[in-house]
Amino acid sequence: MEMYLQPITISTSIAMLFCMVAMVYCLVIRNRGPALRALELAFLSMAIFYAAVVYTSAETRPIGAYHRWITVASAMGTLIFFHQFFLLFNGGPIQKIQRITFLAEVFFAVGVSLVFFLDTFDAPVFFRLAGHFWDLKADTAGKGVALLLLSLNLLCLVTGIWQAFRLSGKRLIAGISAILSYLLQLTVPMVLLALYRVGELDALGFSIGLAGFATLGFFFFFVFFVTYADFRVSLSMRILTVALALGLCTAQIMTTSLHTAARNEYANKGYRMLSEYEATDRRPEEVLYIGSIRDRDEYISLEEDSESLAWGFHSPPEQDPVVLFLDKERNTELTLPYLSYRSLIHDYLLGWVSLMLLSFLILTAGLLYFMRVALLKPLNSLLFAVDQVQGGELGVQLKADGNDELGQLSKAFNSMVQSIRDARDELRQYTTSLERTILESDSMFDAAPEEQKIGDKLLIFASRSMHAAVDRVKRIAQRRQPVLITGETGTGKELIAALLHHQGHPQGAPFVPINCAAVPITLWESQIFGHVRGAFTDARSDYAGHVAEANGGTLFFDEVGEMPLEIQPKILRLLQEGKYKRLGGRDELLATCRIVFATHRDLKSMVAEGSFREDLYYRINVFEVRIPPLRERRSDIPHLIYGFLTRYSEQMDLDCPEISDEALSMLVEYNWPGNIRELENCIIRIMANLDSHRIEASDVPESMRVTGGAVSPQVPQSSNGNDSFGSAGFEEQIAIYSRRMIEAALHQCNGNKSEAARHLKISRGKLQYQMRHLGME
Repeated sequence: MEMYLQPITISTSIAMLFCMVAMVYCLVIRNRGPALRALELAFLSMAIFYAAVVYTSAETRPIGAYHRWITVASAMGTLIFFHQFFLLFNGGPIQKIQRITFLAEVFFAVGVSLVFFLDTFDAPVFFRLAGHFWDLKADTAGKGVALLLLSLNLLCLVTGIWQAFRLSGKRLIAGISAILSYLLQLTVPMVLLALYRVGELDALGFSIGLAGFATLGFFFFFVFFVTYADFRVSLSMRILTVALALGLCTAQIMTTSLHTAARNEYANKGYRMLSEYEATDRRPEEVLYIGSIRDRDEYISLEEDSESLAWGFHSPPEQDPVVLFLDKERNTELTLPYLSYRSLIHDYLLGWVSLMLLSFLILTAGLLYFMRVALLKPLNSLLFAVDQVQGGELGVQLKADGNDELGQLSKAFNSMVQSIRDARDELRQYTTSLERTILESDSMFDAAPEEQKIGDKLLIFASRSMHAAVDRVKRIAQRRQPVLITGETGTGKELIAALLHHQGHPQGAPFVPINCAAVPITLWESQIFGHVRGAFTDARSDYAGHVAEANGGTLFFDEVGEMPLEIQPKILRLLQEGKYKRLGGRDELLATCRIVFATHRDLKSMVAEGSFREDLYYRINVFEVRIPPLRERRSDIPHLIYGFLTRYSEQMDLDCPEISDEALSMLVEYNWPGNIRELENCIIRIMANLDSHRIEASDVPESMRVTGGAVSPQVPQSSNGNDSFGSAGFEEQIAIYSRRMIEAALHQCNGNKSEAARHLKISRGKLQYQMRHLGME
């Protein structure tokens, strides 16, 4: 079997490379969904289709009809997966029929492919001269394939246009570019093929049209869809993909020019042979016939280069195809084997293909090096500096080499950081003075401490601000409207929610807390509303859900700012109508619980940014209870300290230690960015490292020692040599203590997570979330 490169071989090979680049781009997208997976499979099917066409156009003796079956199956697969992509791209009601349409399309495609296979199994194979590929005689099966391909094509177009009308902004541009790309890659080539088969388009026109429209289609995909589809992919991959696509476009255009040049060279060769025969009357070895013009009907289809010269292809019945040259003025005919033409084209293109592949390797390597050194390295440095500034490190300075855009950006960043440093210093001086004034008035006018037992926990407060918050809770406890509890992390929002529950419900009523940050997005609807058996793969039995568990009591959504946008409309409906449906269920159920929300985030800003629904914000913010941070109620700190000392001395089986005035003063004056949770952790640390019955100033961690309003910058080491707490910051200390508690509970429960979660008085889901967060799984 001989294989010769042809222009259509190069064009389809370039189209196959386009498909592979597009498939790789889809694979590296980080936020891939079902639509992108369908698009990957569509490009994979298209690459297989083009590979079969490459083989068909390059061979000179067929080994069978397998390549035709591959083209039919891969063409159907391409259209099916493109249809699934359009169905899934924008979601909505049309997405609900996706699985049904997919199964139906696959069923018909398999049936038609099987009929085509059986009908063409013993069909004769013949060479189509103009198209440079082998074909089968299978009229009935071919009509079935054509009808199914046409139907799938129309389905894709209708679905794509319908979905595009529902888009807006950048995604509208992405949707339109996807439709144009599909039209140019698949619909227009199918029309060209139909025109070619009925004789309205010659082989050269078909090849050029196929290459040109396919290239333009991929151009729309890589330039517009990649730019505006808002997928999470690295900048380097995006630039590299577009650059390679533009390079392939250039190669495709040059292939067409090479094809024309090669045809002209072969025609000149034939005319030279005619002239040499006139001069020498010698017949070259490769010539099949040379002599007087014979009477042939096929002469009318030859390509005339002048009034006397003409040449073209002819395929005699049951014979190998040939190339004919005529010199009408001298009445001379030259007949050459068709393989001589393919051999010359092959030699002409082989060097071009080798050069093209080498150029692509050099282009890829050069782009990667350029992007890494000249673009990505400065940008990564800038992003790292931004992270440092967000973490509070304001001593960051970037190298501002050069006057290009990146250099100007670095200079602007350095200027911005300097402005932040200056503003922070001024603000620190002001807040220090203000906090001292507040502390004096708080200590002077605050009432005696109060204690309120809530379940197995104790709420301790003395400041006027906390008195106001607790009084508001008592006033609204009997109301049924939603309540929003706001406050910084560690201020005790869940404890206030429990107080609201105990004040407004009889003893024994359920209190069901849900940490919105710990619920996986795929399990939200199932966990909150419940599910019926068979609703999804693992739904082996009915599950009531948290709403049903909280009937007659309180459903508490902690960290509501982390609630996914997809679930917010369902929560809004629950609040508005008091009804819900279980996942997979048909009946509407009545919710009889009060719903309380808590967050440490600024929901108004989130509404402005579009990350939180405005209608849900106004619905949950009927009654707001703000919990002040610990730095605004310093008179609570001594009473909280005594409460923690009492509780943990009992847990550690120790005598409750005393605390010196100096140590107490240091703890009161500290700002406590982590609020009560940080204070509690600090007391645990002190008691763990304490080797006497009295807490002195030296036992207070150095990072919390405040003298004259300034905080010591040194990180503490524990006095007993154990630096597991002392060398870590607040978050690290929390992680160490949490890990120890979880490990102890798991050890006590012999590794049973459900038992350990009950022992720790948290849900199993929250335990698993904490273990993943701490790297214990």
